[in-house]
Amino acid sequence: MSGRFLALTLALLASTLAAAAPPGSAPLTLSAALQDLPSSLAWKSAMAQYQAAVAAQQAADAALGFSFSAGASASASNSNLYDTPVTNAFGVTSKSGSWESALTATAKASVDLLPWSPSAYSARSAARSVARAALALKSAQSALVTAVYGDYFTAQQATFKLSLAELQLRSAQLAYQTALAQHRVGQADTQQVTSALAAQQSAQASLASARASLSSALATLADQLSLPGVASVDLSLPSPVALPSGTLAQLTAQAQRRRSKVLEARSSLRDAQASLQEARLARFLPALTLSADYGQLSSSSGSSGPSLSASLDFTSGALSFSASDPLVQPSSQTLATSAAFTLAAQFNLFSPQLSAAVGQAASGVTSAQLALQQASSAVALAVQSALAVIPPDRLAVTAARTALEAARQALAITQARIRAGLATQSDLLAAQASVLSDQIARDGALQSLDLASLQLLDALGRYQGGSL
Repeated sequence: MSGRFLALTLALLASTLAAAAPPGSAPLTLSAALQDLPSSLAWKSAMAQYQAAVAAQQAADAALGFSFSAGASASASNSNLYDTPVTNAFGVTSKSGSWESALTATAKASVDLLPWSPSAYSARSAARSVARAALALKSAQSALVTAVYGDYFTAQQATFKLSLAELQLRSAQLAYQTALAQHRVGQADTQQVTSALAAQQSAQASLASARASLSSALATLADQLSLPGVASVDLSLPSPVALPSGTLAQLTAQAQRRRSKVLEARSSLRDAQASLQEARLARFLPALTLSADYGQLSSSSGSSGPSLSASLDFTSGALSFSASDPLVQPSSQTLATSAAFTLAAQFNLFSPQLSAAVGQAASGVTSAQLALQQASSAVALAVQSALAVIPPDRLAVTAARTALEAARQALAITQARIRAGLATQSDLLAAQASVLSDQIARDGALQSLDLASLQLLDALGRYQGGSL
């Protein structure tokens, strides 16, 4: 590109940025935009959803752990109230016996021991939910990165198009002034002047539209980053996005292993299978309870001494322990130390509700299997579609570069013709506008290739963005 045109282009871009940017503000670079992205509301919202899943898992793990409680009970009893006359030490006879009080301290502990306990199922399900939330977070972050690329490129294109509109307006103004001058000397008629005026007015409208488009593009980028505003963007192109190598079959296999859509479907299938197992255990596993007691167990009057007890509920999977020690008890009471063992079982011989639950869970497994197949098919199609876009975009970049080189050669010829007195200033402005237009097309082709590359990486599960 010639020095004069480069200077003109830089001057136009500088005036465009200066008009849009407040004093002292620097253009936003793509790397700075990506650094600002984790502070955006959309990014924080995605993180909040993941953190909610982590909190749910922590609550499920806490419910699975060891629990301990302590307490006390007090009682007062009179076994001879208004029944048998009682004579006290002073010889007074009454029908009310003496009151006997008791105070017992208790302690209880429990732990979910068996792997099929409801709390264990909940903990494992919560862990799978966290894994799915992590996949969803990575996918959302990558989508936000791709969106920032797109919004940034749109702002760049809008800036260049505004410069082109300014250059085209200058050309139209010059053509109008030339038509007026020719009309004064009788070399142009009124229709030519009117046409030149209409072209100038159209260029003015295009300039206003370009300014509005730039303002909208900058506002969209600012909204995406949750910034109060973006004055301008840096106009240099970023480094090309690196593309993976491999055949379609190899890339599809990678996507099946990495894409969150497939991994989430597999996790949902494991959830459905766990629900089916839980429903079958509830239907066919007998309700078994094994308990053991040792100590001064209850007497015929209902009182008891120090004792220990343990029980294992095979249905809930809970192992529990309890201990009690009477701190205050009637002095006349004597209890023998004994032990007791109990095994209780209950069989669900006929339970339509539990049988229906098993059938419903089995249907859930079938649905999850079909969803996994659909996800795998969708991922394979996404890889094929994303990969198919790359070759045409590369050819478009090559064609745009060739067109830009041709426009630069045409500009050099026009400049030579001007020096020879064979071309006008209008011809020069038109050639300069052609170079700028082809440069915009070249940059747009490169940006389209970058966006297609990012979409291919997303389709392969090679997510861009932050980490957990």
